[in-house]
Amino acid sequence: MSPLELSSPRWGLLQDAYGTAEQIPQLLAELESANAESFNELFGRICHQMSVYSSSIAAFPHLIAVASRLAPDAEFHADVLCLAGAICESDDFERELHQSEFSGALMASLPSAVSLAEAALRNATDQNQAIYLLKSIAAFGRMQELARVLEGFSNEEFTLECPSCVAQLYVWPSPEGFFIAAEDPVTYGQAERTNVAPGVSTQSKRQNELRWLDKQSSGVEGLAEVRTKLPYLFGEALCPKCKHAFPLFDVLAEQAS
Repeated sequence: MSPLELSSPRWGLLQDAYGTAEQIPQLLAELESANAESFNELFGRICHQMSVYSSSIAAFPHLIAVASRLAPDAEFHADVLCLAGAICESDDFERELHQSEFSGALMASLPSAVSLAEAALRNATDQNQAIYLLKSIAAFGRMQELARVLEGFSNEEFTLECPSCVAQLYVWPSPEGFFIAAEDPVTYGQAERTNVAPGVSTQSKRQNELRWLDKQSSGVEGLAEVRTKLPYLFGEALCPKCKHAFPLFDVLAEQAS
């Protein structure tokens, strides 16, 4: 199926975060001129606080087409791909995709989205940009849980509930890998901590994700530090409160669903 033409009046029948999507075609057209104001408004309209709308599905193929025309080192090349990735990562994505008459055009553009994002990732030297490109590739592959977990690398903090005592846990990077505290380490600096044991937890059922991450991050300058943390992300965690042991990534992914 072909994407919805930017000149079509049907955009006015679609919804964005603020009402009808009649402004979306103009904002999409302005992306190639590296208009930061237009990009920010477009992001806020079709992926507002990680919620997506009928116009988001229709806009997706156009985002990928714009990214394909931009030079790899252009200012908005990676940003456009990351906006497309954020659409696929959204909690609302599967529902909107299922309901949309433009789902076929989106699905047809996914292989190009993956290829473009993988090429951009190989050249990424900035860690934050590399993390968001990696998240986008995962989301394009319908691995939304993995994409959401990776946000913790950007925030430099992962949060979850202990699967046993439901205490709120904070997972922070450290020179030794990751440590876990049951109170916010910023506010409670002396809170009891436990270290995550490196190596794949014997309880883990998500080793395919580790292999995928290892492959995607190999040789990427911007993910060099992230790669050193992967054995801990998939390691065995210990709740500081109740001493329950659990596979860290598995629980992070389950709670991100």
